[in-house]
Amino acid sequence: MRKRIYSILLAIAMLATIIPITVLAEDPPHTHDGYTAISDATELAALFTNGGSGYLTANITTNSDASRLIKAGKTVNLCLNGFVLTLGYNNGQNIGIEGNGVLNLYDCGTKTHKFSVGTNGLWILDETSGTETVTGGVITGGKGGGGIAGAVYMASGAQFNMYGGNIIGNQASGNCGAVYVDGASIFNMSGGTIAGNIAGGLSGAIHITASAVFNLSGGTIDSNKSNSWGGAVCSYGTFNMTGGAITNNTSTQGGGGISISDNSTFSMSGGEISGCISGNEGGGACIGQDGVNLSIGGTAVITGNKRNSTTENLYLRTGGTSRLGVNAPAEGMSVGITMQTPGQ
Repeated sequence: MRKRIYSILLAIAMLATIIPITVLAEDPPHTHDGYTAISDATELAALFTNGGSGYLTANITTNSDASRLIKAGKTVNLCLNGFVLTLGYNNGQNIGIEGNGVLNLYDCGTKTHKFSVGTNGLWILDETSGTETVTGGVITGGKGGGGIAGAVYMASGAQFNMYGGNIIGNQASGNCGAVYVDGASIFNMSGGTIAGNIAGGLSGAIHITASAVFNLSGGTIDSNKSNSWGGAVCSYGTFNMTGGAITNNTSTQGGGGISISDNSTFSMSGGEISGCISGNEGGGACIGQDGVNLSIGGTAVITGNKRNSTTENLYLRTGGTSRLGVNAPAEGMSVGITMQTPGQ
């Protein structure tokens, strides 16, 4: 047989590589006390330039570099408040977070918004006839900068904490439909939704470079598409998943849900990866064969994914230095593994 298929059960004991997992603090309580009302792109530009806290009181379209760029060393607390922030400046240039800048994204609105789904998988804001309904504020319409990072670009040293809101309907002609985590930057996602984004290259939703970190503890990453590897996430750095859901994403190559490249780190102790489809290795997850620090345990679930029409959840390439460690499995853990047959 070309492949050997295993299921991880609670009774399995394996030599584990213990990987330190960043434990995130509970989400801070959110109110508008001390926040400034933001009603147009000029007021948004002032918030991004000077730092501070603000909440949207209207739908806004970015119209200048200042209205989309969080300056180095500034901390911005932004509540979408149920409104739509459209990335309209410079043909949809993304929100940029400069080095040591911090964006804390919240949403306490209950407005609903409708999206139509294009033939390429991109969700397009369509309040009249849309078939997909989203509750809460939305960042949409981004087309990246320099062909990458549809919605948010994080420069080295930046931090993005996503507590709520929706990042939907953004695209890049190259890599990363939504959030590009570059250099020594950190993206913490504990709430909200990233959906309906597409990339012409890698990473339908989130791209993690070699020195960057993505911590997923909550929220949903759904229905994103890559025309290469990593329907939702492609990681060359560190990806810690303790919760949240990665669902219904697609890639034309490997890793319909996530693609973990050589010499990177992936740990999963909670959350689920399900309903994803790849055109190549690993419907749910594809793991590189060399130098990957891989640890799965807790209540992790990777099930119901497919490689084309065949069930394939986590695909582990063999013959290299990557090793799988099962770390403290708990009731409810369910992971299907396909291991590459040596020589194939």
